[in-house]
Amino acid sequence: MVNYTVCPGETRQLSDTYALFGQIVNGILTTLCVVLGSIGNIHSIKAVHFTNFDKNRGVVLAVSLLALALWDTILLWCAFFYYGMKSITQSPRSDMLNLMTPFIHAFSQIANTASVNFIHLIKITVTTVS
Repeated sequence: MVNYTVCPGETRQLSDTYALFGQIVNGILTTLCVVLGSIGNIHSIKAVHFTNFDKNRGVVLAVSLLALALWDTILLWCAFFYYGMKSITQSPRSDMLNLMTPFIHAFSQIANTASVNFIHLIKITVTTVS
């Protein structure tokens, strides 16, 4: 298999400071945000599950919040595989990771669109309920 991300004659060398910065931001901080965000989304799913919403308007809000938590978690994990995995494994030109990138990118766009749409739906629901 040929790795097309490696350009022939590429001699670009990154400074040690820049490599460390990339490792911290893309690797450690991205992973930390993904883990904390996933924990927060799981907590919000449990909170919505145990909250007593009224029968008419509350059901739409509860379903919207659950869907937002789900799509947001998917978006967080897409960000981890898109940015964090390459930095943590320190293999930015790995064939496997580069082959996965288009699929992760497409799925992250779907999750991003769904998250934004559910945020708007929740805002409309809360505005009409108030």
